[in-house]
Parts: sequence; C-alpha cells; structure tokens
Amino acid sequence: MKTVALFLLLLIASAAIQLLAFLPWWSFAALCFLLGATLPFRSWNAPPFGIGFLSGCCLWIGATLWYQPSFGESLLASLGQNFGVPSFALLLCIGVLGGLLSGLAVYAGFLLSNGGVERRLRL
Repeated sequence: MKTVALFLLLLIASAAIQLLAFLPWWSFAALCFLLGATLPFRSWNAPPFGIGFLSGCCLWIGATLWYQPSFGESLLASLGQNFGVPSFALLLCIGVLGGLLSGLAVYAGFLLSNGGVERRLRL
C-alpha cells in the first residue's frame, strides 16, 4: 500500500508540474529528484527506481494519449511513419523514455539523501 502511495504521489506531482506552462519540459525530472531525496523509500522498503520508472512511463503515455486528439489523431501515425515503426511501438518508446528519465532522477535523489549507500539497483 505504501508503494502505491509513493507511485501516486510521484505521478500526481509530475503531472501537476507539467501543467505549469512557464516551466520547461524537463522540470518533472527536477521534481522527481527532490521527491527521491525526501520520500521515505528506505524505511518503507520501496524500490525508488521502479516506482519512478512506472510513474514516468504512465505519465508520458497518458500525456501522449491525452494530447493526441489535439493533433487530429495524426501525430503518432506521422511520427511512426517517419521513424518506420508502428504508432503503438512509438507510444511504448515514449513511455520507456519518460520512465527512464523519471526513474533515474528519483534514484539519484535517493542516493544523494542516503549518502550513496545503496549500491545495487532494486527494481
């Protein structure tokens, strides 16, 4: 239950900061870094990279699907055609990229707050 709470907190906080139009697109990574440094991952025995990856992946896939109708349902299809991949594969690549960015930011914040004690990556 605590892991779900951490996941939802990261997801909602990242989505809220992305709604602020005056911040750059990468501002969610700074927020994930700060949350990774302050949230109790170690005491709750929760994997920081896994939670960060899952929340970033869900956020980026959800944002892509949310903004897709604004572009006339053709954005993913045209990008997929340019890269030579189907639009579903492009959507998964977008999710993996967002997941890696937020997962690494959360994990870096976690390592900073713990003095780099955690040496192996827990998923």
